[in-house]
Amino acid sequence: MINTLRKPSLRLDWINGAMVNAAKLGGATLIMYMGMPVIASPKFLEKIKSNALNFENYKPLEKKRWNFETCGRFIIDELVL
Repeated sequence: MINTLRKPSLRLDWINGAMVNAAKLGGATLIMYMGMPVIASPKFLEKIKSNALNFENYKPLEKKRWNFETCGRFIIDELVL
């Protein structure tokens, strides 16, 4: 779906904003696991499910590590998983 949103639009802005909020709450780990169903096989998803979907594993990004620019692009200066 993301590939169909190549031009700036309300839908793309919405996704960008939601991703920033998710990163603020659950850090890079949550962002990574949100995209996992699109890139991983069902067998792999089943293997990581108990750990990946454990809320305790999500840690917010430190404020100094994220910046939401006015253009709506999310930048992580020092991404550490």
